[in-house]
Amino acid sequence: MKNLTRIFYLLLTTIVLAGNQTVFTDLSLNEAQILSKKDGKPLLIKFHADWCHNCTKMDRTTFKDSKVVLELENYISVKIDVDTALGQKTAKAFGISAIPVIVILNDEGDEILRKVGYHTPKVLASKLSQLSME
Repeated sequence: MKNLTRIFYLLLTTIVLAGNQTVFTDLSLNEAQILSKKDGKPLLIKFHADWCHNCTKMDRTTFKDSKVVLELENYISVKIDVDTALGQKTAKAFGISAIPVIVILNDEGDEILRKVGYHTPKVLASKLSQLSME
């Protein structure tokens, strides 16, 4: 019985931790840009805030969707919190005036897409797929 309890606990822990996985790196924007260039992958930047309903909705739905997660394997992805001093400075540099905003840069740092507002998993997965084929 003790072993069964341990197995159950390990299984439960694994499920909980898997549910908390994120598609976003912990890299700074500068580090992500360097990695993007090095790996030849586009850079997806999500501008957000914790108080933003559509931002957190996308985190719970769109960025947890298996098709979106699969497509994002072809990208370097970072989140920029516009409520921090650095986030505000970065948002200003990118001309961000509303959130959520997704900006995608190619591996040379040129903007190739800007999407403002909430996007369903289907819409975002489709757009990411199209961009990775170009």
